Parts: sequence; C-alpha cells; structure tokens
Amino acid sequence: MKKILTLIGVTSLAVALTACGGSGGSSTSGGTSNLPAFTCTGLSAAFVSGSTTPTSLSCVDSPAGTGAVLTAGHTPDLTFTGYLFDPTKSGTSYEGTVFQPTASLSTLKIGVGNFISGFDQGLLGMQVGGTRTLIIPAALAYGASPPAGSGIPANANIVFVVTLNSIVS
Repeated sequence: MKKILTLIGVTSLAVALTACGGSGGSSTSGGTSNLPAFTCTGLSAAFVSGSTTPTSLSCVDSPAGTGAVLTAGHTPDLTFTGYLFDPTKSGTSYEGTVFQPTASLSTLKIGVGNFISGFDQGLLGMQVGGTRTLIIPAALAYGASPPAGSGIPANANIVFVVTLNSIVS
C-alpha cells in the first residue's frame, strides 16, 4: 500500500511540475534549450535591497556540489521539497507552507520544457552533490493557473529546495 501511495505521489508531482502556467520562458523538447542563461550567484538585487517580493529567479547553493554539472538535456536524479514563498522569513530561507513534501524524481530531462520555467532554468549549472534553494517568482512558476489541488494559490511565488543526487543520463 505504501508503495502505491508513493507512486501516486510521484506521479502527481510530475504532473504539477510539468503544468504550464505563468509567462516564463519557453523551450523546445528536442534536447536543446531556449531558456535564458542563468548562473546561481545568490539572491537577486531585489532581496539585497530589502524587497520581500521576488521579481526574478534567485538561488543559493548550500552546499555547492563538487560533481558533474547539470546541463540542458540531462536527466537528473533529484530530491526536492516545494514551499510557498514566505516574505516574513529572512536571510536565505524564505520557505513557508509546504505544498510538495519531499520527493524524488529521476525520469525527466531538465532544461527542455518538462518543468515550470523557474525550476527548469534554475537547476542548470548545478553540480552533483549540491543543494540549491530556488526562489521563483510567480511569472516563472504557475502564474494564475496553478495545478488543481496543489495548495498553490494563483500568482504565488514559490521556493524549491533541491538536492542533485546524480545525473542519470
């Protein structure tokens, strides 16, 4: 029974992460990416200046990985948790209410349009063994149309904490 519930949860997760929403960048499904270049350099200038609403994709590597680099077209083995963005938190942690309990995924290619734009773009360049916190504005998340039953309000900013375990292919 537990295995069935886990399978249902992972399937729901895949549907939620692949749901289109927002007005984020587009990409192709042929293994190449049309996503804008993104390098994880910490929190965006908006956070540094004291804003509590993300206006651009931001991330923090803690710890940074030391293994192979994830690029568009790779299939990563990930463990991640999804949170609603909580502007009352400080520092580098804006994790609010959990909308996606910790799950693993290792069947979809990254950087080719299989995920919401902020997730797809934000993981590029990550190294195996690292953990990355992605702070994703609504426009690069689910926008006005989050997946039904996901617990994500319309136009919500979200946070993912992702560990890159390995690169499957």
